[in-house]
Amino acid sequence: MDRQSPQELFLESLDRALDTFGTSVRVVVYYELRKSHGVKREDVPQKLDLFVQTIEWIFGAGSGSGVIARAILRELEASSGIRDLGKKDLLTALTTAYHKRLEDQF
Repeated sequence: MDRQSPQELFLESLDRALDTFGTSVRVVVYYELRKSHGVKREDVPQKLDLFVQTIEWIFGAGSGSGVIARAILRELEASSGIRDLGKKDLLTALTTAYHKRLEDQF
């Protein structure tokens, strides 16, 4: 049985969090990320800053993106086992969770 890469597991966590608001939210986020920054879904782990910027641009830097960020943080806490990610800003939490995924493969 093939194991999924840490990158794919991380991306699936992001997908699940975005899908909380409907598949169209996920589709729009990845579409805008690619259109505005040339970043494909599979490249998100290397461009987390642009992922966060895109969410803030689409949903606003205030409460709109905050709701999305909280959903992402909850999903990352559940899937990575890292506690208290919600106490970090979104970029730091994403970076922490992705690096944990990479460490867990070894």
